[in-house]
Amino acid sequence: MIYEYWLAGIKEITDLKKQKLREVYGSGKAIYYIEETKLDKLRFLNEKDVAILKNAKKDTKLEEKWRRTEEKRIQFIPYFLKTYPEKLKYITDPPYAYSDNFRMKKEKVRRL
Repeated sequence: MIYEYWLAGIKEITDLKKQKLREVYGSGKAIYYIEETKLDKLRFLNEKDVAILKNAKKDTKLEEKWRRTEEKRIQFIPYFLKTYPEKLKYITDPPYAYSDNFRMKKEKVRRL
């Protein structure tokens, strides 16, 4: 799931393009490890998109960011999981992923 987290975190690439990338390559991990020459051949990506993806692979703190997300009990839900909120699926430009902080929900319930 760390590679889906990586892909979702690339703000400069639209969520629709992220979904198309996943449809073509099958997973965030495959996108992360793709040969750069293959990215150049995708018609729905422009030169700027390819450069952004290449640059995003240089994030040396990816594992640390993912670990902090897990420690904070933030559930990361990409669009292709069954637990992705149903209502989000039907908006015009649905987000690639949704985050849900269960700790915050638990604290709110306790206050009630």
